[in-house]
Amino acid sequence: MIEQPDDLGGLLMRATRGMRRRWLEALEPVGVSPHEFRALVAIDQAESPRVGVVAQELRINPRSATEVVDSLELMGLVLREPDPTDRRAVRVLLTDRGREVLATGQRARRESHEAHLRGLTPQERQQLGALLRRVIETSSD
Repeated sequence: MIEQPDDLGGLLMRATRGMRRRWLEALEPVGVSPHEFRALVAIDQAESPRVGVVAQELRINPRSATEVVDSLELMGLVLREPDPTDRRAVRVLLTDRGREVLATGQRARRESHEAHLRGLTPQERQQLGALLRRVIETSSD
């Protein structure tokens, strides 16, 4: 199918697919999926959250978040510990290995994105960023 010049949605989807493909390739040596990587980011940013918080951050149901945390725990990237404020609850913490994988993944992500956008000048990148922020701010989830 030939794209029409005004098919911005299609162009954006194509650009996004290309970035995702590069991102998958960049994460392969790290040993985690993009979804698992996003969970590591959420756990790091929330500073020892409960699994429910991880679910909210990833916008998935709590059962799915439990499965992601289980996977990360099996890889030795996170551990669970009792919540000191509620003995029925469990918090999720990054291990030293989890922090290493997170840092490596963040580097790989930056390099992947940089490679994908290398054809744009700094001014064009700034314009693109401003336009995408506006699209995000004015659209609903």
